[in-house]
Amino acid sequence: MYKGNFVLSLAEKVSLLLASYGAVLSTVNTIIQFTTQRKDRVNVLVTVRPNMVSTDAMHKRMTIATATNRGKRPVRIEGFAASQLDTDVHILFTDVRPQVPYQLNESQSISAFIPIDGMYGDLKDVDTYFAYDSINRYFKCHVKPWYRRRLSRRMAQI
Repeated sequence: MYKGNFVLSLAEKVSLLLASYGAVLSTVNTIIQFTTQRKDRVNVLVTVRPNMVSTDAMHKRMTIATATNRGKRPVRIEGFAASQLDTDVHILFTDVRPQVPYQLNESQSISAFIPIDGMYGDLKDVDTYFAYDSINRYFKCHVKPWYRRRLSRRMAQI
């Protein structure tokens, strides 16, 4: 049986080295481009703080929903709303500061102040708070567990 003696010439060694270097360089470049593209998207975080009490003389109870732009791209927030369990009715919140529509740049936020004692009731049936932008993207904050929301949507379809 013949055992091949594989000896590479200098030109073959140089071309192998350059091909390996090119493959590593293109892989690193692809990873950098992918992470940059992921960071460059609109990323809005909606947080909800229930049962807050104001410090004025009336001591009003309220829920505060805040949308914060965590991404690098600006986003124009058009409003805040909430969806309720077991119904298709959405609640639109009008006490928003600063006034909507408002453009959020990087790390800016906008808040909706929702009185609990007012016309919205106690808000215990709200399953999702969301902010929406000018091209109808919804940024959500779920306050009920996923299985309760799914059951509610099935009941609303019946």
